[in-house]
Amino acid sequence: MEAVSAEQRGGRNTEVTEFLGSALLARREALRRWERVEELASRAARTTGGMAVSSGACKGPQETWDLLAEEKTRLRRAQAEAVRQEALVESFLARLPDPRWREVLRLRYLSGKSLAEAASFMSYSYSSARRLSAGAMRAAAALWEREGARHGAS
Repeated sequence: MEAVSAEQRGGRNTEVTEFLGSALLARREALRRWERVEELASRAARTTGGMAVSSGACKGPQETWDLLAEEKTRLRRAQAEAVRQEALVESFLARLPDPRWREVLRLRYLSGKSLAEAASFMSYSYSSARRLSAGAMRAAAALWEREGARHGAS
């Protein structure tokens, strides 16, 4: 077995961390888009009701409706990307052999929980959860290396 340098391990861990976190980032982007759609829908309703919009980049009702339609398209794309990324991460995690590893990584990277929150949720002490999480990341990095970049990480 070939020795792996600390620098190679660090790079691999960074890739795995970014990949695992990609689903949560995609979900947050979809939420940001949703909030923007809600804002534009509210503005469109006001402008259609005869109230002029004095602030913002919109000049009139039609421009507001056009922006809303564009943002809805972006929202649909962001939602599809979030679903796709989550499926990729779930598929990757499903290949880890220890269900505790899968759980701690799901809590950390798909649910966005801190290590302390994950420990509490799993009924572990913080130090036990830290060891479990470190072991899970080592296993994930090894799986990542064995499988190469074929998981579809973006």
